[in-house]
Amino acid sequence: MDKISRRNKIMQDLIGPDLAAILYSALELNLPELLTTPKSIEILAEITGAIPEKLEKTMIALKSFGFFSHNPKTNEWTNSRLSSELLIEALYNVSKYLLMPYKRELLCSFTDSLRVEESAQEIRFGCKFYEYLTQNATILGFYEKAMAGWTNIEGKKAMAVDLSSSSRVLDLGGGDGSLLINIALENPHITGSIFEIPENMSTITKNIENNALEQRLTAVPGNFFDSVPEGYDCILLKNILVIYTDADCVRILKNCRNSLKPGNKIKWFEGIKDKTNPRKWTFVQDVGMMAWGRGRVRTNEEMEKILNEAGFRVESFTPAIKKDLYGDDGPLLIPASSYYCTNAVAI
Repeated sequence: MDKISRRNKIMQDLIGPDLAAILYSALELNLPELLTTPKSIEILAEITGAIPEKLEKTMIALKSFGFFSHNPKTNEWTNSRLSSELLIEALYNVSKYLLMPYKRELLCSFTDSLRVEESAQEIRFGCKFYEYLTQNATILGFYEKAMAGWTNIEGKKAMAVDLSSSSRVLDLGGGDGSLLINIALENPHITGSIFEIPENMSTITKNIENNALEQRLTAVPGNFFDSVPEGYDCILLKNILVIYTDADCVRILKNCRNSLKPGNKIKWFEGIKDKTNPRKWTFVQDVGMMAWGRGRVRTNEEMEKILNEAGFRVESFTPAIKKDLYGDDGPLLIPASSYYCTNAVAI
């Protein structure tokens, strides 16, 4: 890469926050849905309540990055191939969460967090991430939909979960229940529960009912720092422990161990850090965990040490996604080569 190319690369990266703010506004105005059919700026402005001149400048900026298309003959706007992807509900919800202003405000305290033990979340908002969610219904809603979106983008067919030897499964911190619901739909022998904070119960119950799984799945309220329900032979933890310190992880996993019988299993779904792997995702996520909490992306060895301390023996590390959902190029968010299921057994 020559000097000019290097400088252009820097400027392209630096413009990212501006593009994020503009794209978030497009999602707030529901532009991808509105532009499934061609519309003029005047009609878009009337529907969204935006000032036509400002909206047009916004559309031109987004078009320069591949979002939306303009027909100069009719002077109408419509979706491009790129913005059409945002019509997928799961991707829309994930995108909106990643772009929301809360995250930009949080990162304003990131530099300060590098000098102290507290996270940027704690510095900026005075409480830990999950405490903040329970206090802010709007942010909680964004988060729930995004976590469900990750699961649904990964999809029923994409997630590689072997539950052939399990029958009664607990999804610990299961969000809106999407993971266990998808698993139950594909595995008729599975029954179980989604264990979540009380604020999530109505959403989980509704999703269970919408999938006609009332006879097989239930929603159970609680706090996994206090205790974990008994009566299950397998516990799932998906993207839960990454935000916590090692000590907190051991505490949570010990509660899991206390609820299980010897030989019962735990499946820990999470990105694994491997410095020899060129994927950007785990390294960016590792820094992100410093912003939201005091956790981190861990290596195989670090995960095994935590599990051993909590009373588990690791049996294997297996790819948790059957394929690389975003191809081989670009900043991959869910690379199969970095996302694993750690399979462990209670001893």
